[in-house]
Amino acid sequence: MPATLTSPSVMNYPNYVELSPYFCVVTAGSFTTTINTAHIYNGYAYSDDISSVFTWNFINLKAGTYSFKTIGQVNSDAAILSVYIDGVKVGQIDYYAAGTTQNAIKSITGITITSGNHTIQIKTESKHASSGSYIYRISAISLERTA
Repeated sequence: MPATLTSPSVMNYPNYVELSPYFCVVTAGSFTTTINTAHIYNGYAYSDDISSVFTWNFINLKAGTYSFKTIGQVNSDAAILSVYIDGVKVGQIDYYAAGTTQNAIKSITGITITSGNHTIQIKTESKHASSGSYIYRISAISLERTA
């Protein structure tokens, strides 16, 4: 089945939604884009703003169980990102690591979503105790129906 373009940033597939970190609505804080060929898609969205909130709206998602995945860079200065769907926190993604790894896949599984319109938000709310900052570097975000 062909994809239906629902906005410049969201492709609505029957079981899969890809969210671009470059085309979200910044509802608080700020971010910049960085070109880096070591990353998938040759770059990433970057922020060190503790108040950052990024929002996407998408239409007609099927009811089911979903996995939320990000591809980004883990590092010793990284933040913990909280993920919300329709205002409900569904989990956190910790991008802290003692060393640097590009294209690290992080996920939250077992998210139950009803059919219809939804809003997803990523908020910078905390950091690992050993992290030197609240930075994140994200190249790709997806929401995939698993059941």
